[in-house]
Amino acid sequence: MSSSSLDFRAAVTSAVGALVAAVLLLQLAFCASSIGALRAPSSHGIRTAVVAPEQARDRILAMLNGLHGTPVQAVAVKDEATARSQIERREVDVAFVMDPAEKTDTLLIAMAIGPAETDVAAQLAIFLEEDFDRQIKVVDISPPANGDWPGPSSPDHVAS
Repeated sequence: MSSSSLDFRAAVTSAVGALVAAVLLLQLAFCASSIGALRAPSSHGIRTAVVAPEQARDRILAMLNGLHGTPVQAVAVKDEATARSQIERREVDVAFVMDPAEKTDTLLIAMAIGPAETDVAAQLAIFLEEDFDRQIKVVDISPPANGDWPGPSSPDHVAS
């Protein structure tokens, strides 16, 4: 045998070999996890504030909290200002504001919550439009910073 192959075998101890194998196994697990998350991203428990007259509010809360797979966790708030404040403080992710005087309601979102959550918000808007026969106007109160890419869930993809 050549001296270079002996030097290599002397340098590679069982501890070094185990460390290399552990790192490779960790990288493989990370890749598998990432592929799984990209293949089927989903969200559940999106905190949603609901501002609506009392007679409609209870129905909306029951309907949203009863959705299959619990994509939404809806709570009542007193007014739009409170809902906006809660979104800004990240106490809730989105807010549905019903305007009983008009046929158009507002869905307040913060695009910075992420693409999966924004997609759920878009589906929520479509669901509310269909169920209540109303129009939903989506308002982004916390857009991504300049230079940030909004991802696949830009406001153009959200129902209006």
